[in-house]
Amino acid sequence: MQRAESFPWRLLVALSIVSGLLWGLDRLGWARPIKIVLEVPIAPVRLWFADTKAGVFNEPRKIADLERQVAELTVDASKATLLAQENAELRKVIGASSKPQANLQPVRVVGRG
Repeated sequence: MQRAESFPWRLLVALSIVSGLLWGLDRLGWARPIKIVLEVPIAPVRLWFADTKAGVFNEPRKIADLERQVAELTVDASKATLLAQENAELRKVIGASSKPQANLQPVRVVGRG
């Protein structure tokens, strides 16, 4: 007769292995694209935790506002990174360079008409 295990050792070992792999990928910088994509859906959760933490522990409202701004700026930075990557891919597809080919000079318009 087999004895029932009281602690899920297999689950603990599997999660430890996955955790170690994710840590290693992050240290190598290979997890950055995954982080960028996951920042967008995680941002509302961060905002909720910032509000909850400020309410529960009575921290100054300024700290909660700063945490909210950090979360929003993180999302903006992730979006900007994704847009920059998309822009580079589209430039590659149409064969355009990232630098203008003409030497453009700014000028002041005196009048119209």
